[in-house]
This record gives sequence, C-alpha cells and structure tokens, in this order.
Amino acid sequence: MSWFIHHINVTAHDLPKSTAFYRDVLGLGQTFPEFGTGGTNKTTSSDYVTAIGTGAGYDGLHLTKPIPEFARDNKLSINPVVCGHMALCVPDIDAVRKRLDAAGIMYAWAGEYSMRGFLQLYVYDPSMNVVEINQKIK
Repeated sequence: MSWFIHHINVTAHDLPKSTAFYRDVLGLGQTFPEFGTGGTNKTTSSDYVTAIGTGAGYDGLHLTKPIPEFARDNKLSINPVVCGHMALCVPDIDAVRKRLDAAGIMYAWAGEYSMRGFLQLYVYDPSMNVVEINQKIK
C-alpha cells in the first residue's frame, strides 16, 4: 500500500452551520467517529469536530473549531486546528520520521493520539501549511 489522502481538516467558526452546508446543501454524509478516544487528545467535546464523507470512519472531511489553545492543552508544538490541515496516510510512519529527522525538519510526534488505531505526527510544509502524517496500526 502506498500513501493516500486520508482526510482534509477545515476550520469552521460556526460548526453547526458548516456541517449543515456540507451535509444538507452539498449532500455529503455525516459520520460520528470517536475522536479523542484513541490516545492522549484532551479535546473530546462533541462540538469540536464532525466528520463528513464516506461513512467509513475517520476519512473524508473533518470540520473543527479553530481552538488557539489546542496545541498547548495537548502538548503539541504544532496546532492542527487553527487553520486546518491535510492528512496523508502512509504505510511506514517511522520511515517518514527518519526522513524528517535527516532533513532537520521539526515535527510534532503525537503517537496514537486522536484517532483510535492510528499513529500521527504533524509537520509544516515549506509554505507553513500543517500536514498530518498518519499510519494505521497493524
């Protein structure tokens, strides 16, 4: 298996209105994955995130409120919810970590953090966009 886009996280200042737009106007399905139950994520309230997409789990579109203190509260050096992020699923997250380390690129290792059964890290691309890299735990 090679890498693929796992989900896109879009910030939503009005979560119910944004959810209704993607669900009711665009016709995408809404799912309710158990975010925050897979590891150390301390932000678990139901108004924090909703998932829109295939209904297969965590994949698709995530809508989150932009929470400035999210990184601090979860002991991360990168805040993945202030401006959103793209998530890539890779077959070997340790290989990605080694390449980031070799290139001297800072990243926030989250481990099994927010999605049950996935390892996660966050990194900035050269344009300062947040990219989540995750791997399904076998």
